[in-house]
Amino acid sequence: MRVYTVHVPPFSHRNGDPILIKEGFSWPAFLFGPLWALADRLWLVTVALVVVLLALGTALDALGFDSTMQSIVSLAVAVLIGAHGNDWRRRTLARRGFRECGVVAARTLDEALARYLDAEPPSNRPVRLRANPVAPPPMPVAGL
Repeated sequence: MRVYTVHVPPFSHRNGDPILIKEGFSWPAFLFGPLWALADRLWLVTVALVVVLLALGTALDALGFDSTMQSIVSLAVAVLIGAHGNDWRRRTLARRGFRECGVVAARTLDEALARYLDAEPPSNRPVRLRANPVAPPPMPVAGL
C-alpha cells in the first residue's frame, strides 16, 4: 500500500479537483531532475536545481575531480532530488494556496482518490465554482 497526501485547491481556483501526492521517493525526480520539476510547474525548484547542478559541475571540474568521482557525486545529488521531490511539490502547492486535508492509503492513485471522495463528507470537499454563474432574471420595467 502507498500513502498519499490530499491537497485541495483554494476556493477561487477554477479546477476544484484534489491533488494527491505520494509519500516517499520520487523516481521521476531522481531520473529527470530539472526536467521533472519543469514538467510539474515547480518554477523555483527548476531554477534552483539548474543553478545547483551547474555550480556543482563547475566546482568539481575546478577542483580536479576525475570522471568517476563526478559520477558518484551526480548520483548522490540525484538521490537527494528523488528523496525530496514530493516534498517540494507539497510546499509549492501550499505556497499556491492549496491546503492539505488528509492522508489516504491505497494501491493506486485512482483508488486513493476514490477512497478520499467516498470517505470525505460533502461539506469538506472542495467547492467547484462555475465559470459562468447563472444571472438573476431581469427586473420588469414599469411603464412599457
